[in-house]
Order: sequence, then C-alpha cells, then structure tokens
Amino acid sequence: MAARGIPADKFVAYFAFAQKLGRLSRTYADKSLQMAAADLIDLYEAKSLDGDVLLAEIARSLFGIVVLS
Repeated sequence: MAARGIPADKFVAYFAFAQKLGRLSRTYADKSLQMAAADLIDLYEAKSLDGDVLLAEIARSLFGIVVLS
C-alpha cells in the first residue's frame, strides 16, 4: 500500500474492502458478482478511498491479475 502512496491510517478501510470483496466472491458469481462489486466500490469511494486501488484489488483477488500503476 505504501508503494501506491496510501497513508497508513487508511489501511483498515482497504482491508475491510478486501474482506467484503472476498465474501462477495464466495456468495455471488457472474453478473451478480459484478453488480455487487460495483456497489461495494461505490460505497468505499464514498468513504474517500481511491477507486483505482479498489479496482486493482478486484483484479488481483478475483482474477489473479496484478495491476501496476
């Protein structure tokens, strides 16, 4: 997270996002997962988290894709 310039005090919020995303990926699939993940991103962007970092987390955790920025 430090490499992305994320302050240490935001770690808990990003960790919570990752945990919720993991739960969603075990509960939903396909279009339902896409819609649930989009809603989760909107929720956490409203909490002032970086949308690009959230999308990178989705790519890494759900699809094994590493997004370099």
